[in-house]
Amino acid sequence: MLNMSVTRQIANVAHLRAAQFVAKLYSVASVVIYTTKICAYCGRAKALFARKGVAYSEIDVSEDDEKRLWLMKTTGQRTVPQIFINEQSVGGFDEVWALERQGELDRLLA
Repeated sequence: MLNMSVTRQIANVAHLRAAQFVAKLYSVASVVIYTTKICAYCGRAKALFARKGVAYSEIDVSEDDEKRLWLMKTTGQRTVPQIFINEQSVGGFDEVWALERQGELDRLLA
């Protein structure tokens, strides 16, 4: 039997894979935003993607220490939001906003 840590890691990967499957099915980028309940920058990131008409999956890590630890190990960051486009970490809101200003975000979403 798998321990809870391994089970949660598998669930994280499965969630990303499901988002990627849906994205391929509809020929759109897979966007996953890791958030917490109280996070102004999380709201800004979600609003940016909503304005662009881009669907995203949101994963709240507020009360999930295992998922939060996985996120820190994966991205090297302790802050949220953490945003993945097509399974690649692109950083938090500041990084995504910089990509938007540079005209690079649309390329990543294509």
